Amino acid sequence: MPVPLEQASASIGAQGSDGSSSSAVTPISIPSSSGSTTAAAAEATSDTTSPTQSSAAPSSPAPSTGAKSNITPGGKKAGISGYGNIAMMADWTQFTPHISWYSDYTPNPPDSGDVKGIGMLWGSGSQGPDDSSRLATFKSVITPNPPAYMMGFYEPDWTPPDSSAISPTDAATLWSSLLAPLATSPAHTLLGSPSLAKQLDETWLTPFANTPQKPTWDFTCIHANKNSSDGVKADVEYYATKYGKPVWVAEFSCMNDEEWTACEDPVTFIKETVQYLEGDERVVAYGYSNGDGLPEDWKLFDKQGGITANGKVYLEALGG
Repeated sequence: MPVPLEQASASIGAQGSDGSSSSAVTPISIPSSSGSTTAAAAEATSDTTSPTQSSAAPSSPAPSTGAKSNITPGGKKAGISGYGNIAMMADWTQFTPHISWYSDYTPNPPDSGDVKGIGMLWGSGSQGPDDSSRLATFKSVITPNPPAYMMGFYEPDWTPPDSSAISPTDAATLWSSLLAPLATSPAHTLLGSPSLAKQLDETWLTPFANTPQKPTWDFTCIHANKNSSDGVKADVEYYATKYGKPVWVAEFSCMNDEEWTACEDPVTFIKETVQYLEGDERVVAYGYSNGDGLPEDWKLFDKQGGITANGKVYLEALGG
């Protein structure tokens, strides 16, 4: 569940109307889950900015060589961030030729043809029956059979029931016991960081990385709920620069995040955002959000399983 902007802590820097940050970002070095330090931060170019950003926006690190081929599922970035049984929607198959992945908040979403289900460890198991069930499934299904990919905690920096509300210290303990072993298993699971509700105003991920356990990940999962493609770009710029990892946009939506209402021009947003995410080599995957708390007309599918008007725009943007 994303956070209205006025409720978020603005410790990173005041945001402009496009979601960009007015403060410089200090990178930190995060090793990959296999233990090697990522090269992206070291290759950062400190004197160039995106033409759509102000000069105060964080500069972009050079993309990691081979990031897309190594991490992007099937070499295809586009996906769908959904809910339970989203792959059962009547018109789901119209998307499957154009996407490579989907998620549904569970640890073990089933593959749907060539579309890979990407799991996540949603929370600590303490935030109600769904959270408890997901943790139990993780331990019984994922621990003995590690998958190719696994995302970290869902919005641990925000309150339940729609976010997992875990402190950096507790999250690091869980990560060390449950997620880190996947990376060192024979499957060599690629780990995604926890994804944060406060987007580029987050204050959670650095304390998490600096805990005594020193948790590591292979790609940084982010949420980008903004009212323009420039806002999405600002989110990617922040995380790519700060943590020096390939970015997986685990969910994006077109929202006025100051008052949490639908944006005025979703068609332009979808087209521009897809074009940007496809073109930025630091972005290894992205998914259109169908999460709780979003307006029904934003979602890809209506209650009968048919594609909505915005869903048709996303499909067209993907070449469908």
